[in-house]
Amino acid sequence: MGWGHISLSENIKNLNSTQSKIKFQISRQKKTILKNSVDSFVQQANAIVQKSEASFERRIKKNRVDTAYNISHRIYHENKDTLSSAEIKQRVKSVVASMVFGNDYMFIFDTSGMNILSPLLPHLEGVNALNMQDAEGNYTTRNAIKVVEERNAGFF
Repeated sequence: MGWGHISLSENIKNLNSTQSKIKFQISRQKKTILKNSVDSFVQQANAIVQKSEASFERRIKKNRVDTAYNISHRIYHENKDTLSSAEIKQRVKSVVASMVFGNDYMFIFDTSGMNILSPLLPHLEGVNALNMQDAEGNYTTRNAIKVVEERNAGFF
């Protein structure tokens, strides 16, 4: 009877050891699954935040452009009967030039590509930018003019 008891006792020890190992592996697998789920959630949340921030930034910039347009429009309508075209343009330029927001600022081009106002780069005023390209080779002024002509308004 002694041998049977020892053998059974050994089997129980082995079973308990195996059970502990399986529990540990299951626990580790659950932790891995949970970590992967959390990581996936964090990535999705970060993507949503980035998209929201970009959308918010775009709306802010569009609102600034709309404000500049509305102020310019008002200056024109309030002064069209009393001031010369050159005086009205100068007033509009003065107001729009003051609309600097950190590295963002308002600029004015006419539809021929002439740079009318560039507050942070005044040496470009009076320069035709129709053939200027950005670092990727895009004709940004041409593209902006195309948007304005197609939509009768534009925001870039």
